[in-house]
Parts: sequence; structure tokens; C-alpha cells
Amino acid sequence: MIYEIKNKYLTAKINSIGAEIISVIDNKTNTEFIWQGDKKYWESHSPVLFPQCGRIFNKTYIHDSKEYKMDLHGFARHFEFNLIQKSADSIEMSIDDTEETRKIYPFNFNLTICYTLNKKSIRITFKILNKDKREIYFSYGAHPGFNVPFAGVGSFEDYYVEFSKSSYPIKYFNKNGLYDGNDGTYDIPDNKLFLKHSLFKLDSSFFFVSNKDTIYLRNKINSNYIKVAYNNMKYFGLWQTEESDAPFLCIEPWFGLPGRQDEICELKNKFDITRLDAKQEHQNFYDIEFFIE
Repeated sequence: MIYEIKNKYLTAKINSIGAEIISVIDNKTNTEFIWQGDKKYWESHSPVLFPQCGRIFNKTYIHDSKEYKMDLHGFARHFEFNLIQKSADSIEMSIDDTEETRKIYPFNFNLTICYTLNKKSIRITFKILNKDKREIYFSYGAHPGFNVPFAGVGSFEDYYVEFSKSSYPIKYFNKNGLYDGNDGTYDIPDNKLFLKHSLFKLDSSFFFVSNKDTIYLRNKINSNYIKVAYNNMKYFGLWQTEESDAPFLCIEPWFGLPGRQDEICELKNKFDITRLDAKQEHQNFYDIEFFIE
């Protein structure tokens, strides 16, 4: 089911499958900011990632001496979320573990996603509740795709990402989307990375390490922007379909990373896993602001 929330400035649509935001429109100009999906490039819009970000080697992990299979970005994006509450400008949806999920992920949990409009911004909140009698392990993140160009202004190459810093530590991934143990530093002259399709030679080639940041998607022509801000994510990545002319960009806040190359891991010992004690809740959020002059 598609739900709509709206305020004076924005109208957003959320699909109950995956609790995925599929549209954000500026009410004054009718500008669509969210990538609308295209089989040629990427069919999604802004999937929720849980309980895994990215890939794990051979799609396999081990827990309590048993092997489990986990596909790209986990399973939450494929499941029907239940409506918890809705108002004119906010919506809260959740999934609980089922017999089906426990075949993939053997824990009792609740995942709640909340979208709240505030003027020209939308806040996306994650809540993970450990309903189990034992510690659980997970990663989670966001994968919002934005139209580039948006508002009919310029071309892809007229846009740039503006960072808060001129240099970031980064984690590199290989062509399989797995962490190969290589870290580095990425320098950004004048805090601006100008977009060109050749930047995306590998699928999810690197992630910036920054647990509190604000990133702008701007253009060279006017003052329009999309701002992604977060206070407590560990990483953010830039992604689009590799080596294509895809007219979108994903700015992805993640709380966790893919698995290591050639390592079928014990889940509790997985690289960069989050642990949550029994009956405890973990919360986090990020904000997206949309500005059209």
C-alpha cells in the first residue's frame, strides 16, 4: 500500500513494502526529488537496509554453528511493514520477526521506521528493538536516490557534492562489493566533489568514515540543494550504477559495513557489527532537506 504524508512545503509517498520512501515532491514547483526507478539503471528509490548493509562473502554467515544465507542489504526492503500510526505529516511502520525471517536471521526483533515532515525537511528514524532473551547483532542504513539533475536545472556534470571537510578517512571495497581491508584518505579540494559518471567505476567503491556530518547536493547554476544530515551514523557513501549515464545519485548514511572478502564470518564477530542487549532498543535518525529557489 502507498501512504502519503504532506505539509505546506512537501508531499511524500511511502510504500508499505520495505517502508520505502518512493517520492518527495516540492508542492510549489511540483519538483520530484526522489529517483523514480528504471530497470536500465536501478529499480529502487530509497530502500531500508537491515539487518545487513551491502554484501557478505558467499551470502553466508554462521551463528551458533549453523549457516545462514543473507542477500544484499538484508531482507527488510522486501517485507510488508505494518502501519503503527499516521498523521497528516508523519507515519510510523514496523516489522517483527516471523517464521520466514528466522530462517534468514534467527532473532526476535522489531524494526520501526518513522518519517516526519518538518517544513522543507523529512526526518527518517530507525528503531531496532531486541525482543530476544539474548544479544542480537545487526547493521542498518539508508540508500536514498536523488534525481540529478532535479528541477530541470542543468546536466549531471553541473552538480557537485559539498562536504563539511576537505579530507576524509575512507574504507575501500573491491569489485565484489566486499571490504578488502584497505583504508585510505580521500582529499576533496575546496570541500567540493564535482560529479561525473567516471567517478563510479566500481559498484560501491568506497565509503567515507564520518559519524556526524552534513552533505549537500548542489549545482553550479543556482542555489537549489538537497541536504543530508546525520548525528550518529558511522559512514556515508556515494553511489550510482557503475560506469553508466544514470541520472541519479545516492547519498547513503550507514551504521555498519559489508563483510570481508573470503571470510564466512561468525555473525557476532563480523567486522563492524552492532550488538544490542536483550530487551534493549537502538535508535538513530537522519534528515533530508529539499530547497528550491
